Amino acid sequence: MRELGTIAARPAGILADYLLAQGIKTELRPTSANPADVAIWVIDEDRMSDARAAIDRFRANPDDPEFATLARKAGEIRKEEARKEKAYRKSVTDAGRVYSAGGTLKRTPVVTLLIAASVAMSLWTNFDKRIDRVIDYVNLTTPRLDPENGPVLDSLSGALGPEPWRLIAPMFWHLSFLHLFFNMSWVSGLGGVIERERGSRMLLAVVLITHLVAAFSEYFWQIYGLHRHSVLFGGFSGAVYGLIGFAWAYGEYNPRGYIRLSGQSVQLALIWMVLCFTGMLGPVANGAHLGGLVAGLMMGYFVGERDASRA
Repeated sequence: MRELGTIAARPAGILADYLLAQGIKTELRPTSANPADVAIWVIDEDRMSDARAAIDRFRANPDDPEFATLARKAGEIRKEEARKEKAYRKSVTDAGRVYSAGGTLKRTPVVTLLIAASVAMSLWTNFDKRIDRVIDYVNLTTPRLDPENGPVLDSLSGALGPEPWRLIAPMFWHLSFLHLFFNMSWVSGLGGVIERERGSRMLLAVVLITHLVAAFSEYFWQIYGLHRHSVLFGGFSGAVYGLIGFAWAYGEYNPRGYIRLSGQSVQLALIWMVLCFTGMLGPVANGAHLGGLVAGLMMGYFVGERDASRA
């Protein structure tokens, strides 16, 4: 930046607009010698020769219609720059805001609500100690009497009828403190990034959709895959794998966004899923894990593609 010269304040604005219309950006600064004058500074020093020629012509004939005509064009240029700046600020997310600590309830209300609901439900059912409450109020399926096998839990008549909360409630019930802690760690970390980057509605949509897909995947997996009559499962892990799938696909298809998973995290999640399928870790809702992951991958693909095309 270099000073071009000093000129009276009132015509200085016309000259600055004229220069802007010529593609020469300037900055007006007050002078200490005379409050009625301003100093004109040229931002791009490579255009100093053009700016000097313009100020010489302006001083010789400030009433030349050319100056007023091009000064009006400068107003249109400034409006367009302001529009682009506004659009840029809307499309850019500050990394500090996404990853900074503090203010969790204000910045991630859905994450806070999900964790609170999971803790409350797990305590109300005493984890796996009050199965009666789980069966009567929480489980996806409701009791019915089978003539050959007696009481079984493979009926969706409640969840798809007068008790629709059963579609969502199993997500919040956890069988142990370790189960709860592990799932809430993913919700707080990965869910928090998604909510801060894409908003509360997006996180809620990912959680609910992937959970529902995971729940019905597990139901059909047990009924038709494992040929079980009793269906009893709970926990956030189906939706957790949904969050993992969403972040994985979103990062692949919109690499300029902040939602992404490291290769190590993806490998760990997949290895854990494979170990669960082997049965080495005991009874696990494998259908829910797989269904949630696939649903999350699909959502991450569509949302990531859409956001990348708008960037």
